[in-house]
Amino acid sequence: MATIDLVELTIQESKDERSRIFNKFYLKKLEIEKVFGKNINLDGPLEGRNRCTIKSLKYEGGYLNEDKYDPIFENLLSKMNALTRALRPYLK
Repeated sequence: MATIDLVELTIQESKDERSRIFNKFYLKKLEIEKVFGKNINLDGPLEGRNRCTIKSLKYEGGYLNEDKYDPIFENLLSKMNALTRALRPYLK
């Protein structure tokens, strides 16, 4: 059974603030991906939704493969840190 390697930032602010933050990331998508080292998915503000997301998905490992837990968690922590570094300049 495969697991999902998911690193995600969820933006839940007022509608205007959510759009402002998301648009900043959208306009800098290529720069963010370059720093992050992987493609990101931008799930923008839609009518009726109170959030938008920026995420990176990958299928990897599995809960039955206990011998892969450490590498999977190390990879997730590394990706979380990389996403933080990539997004931080645009969070101001």
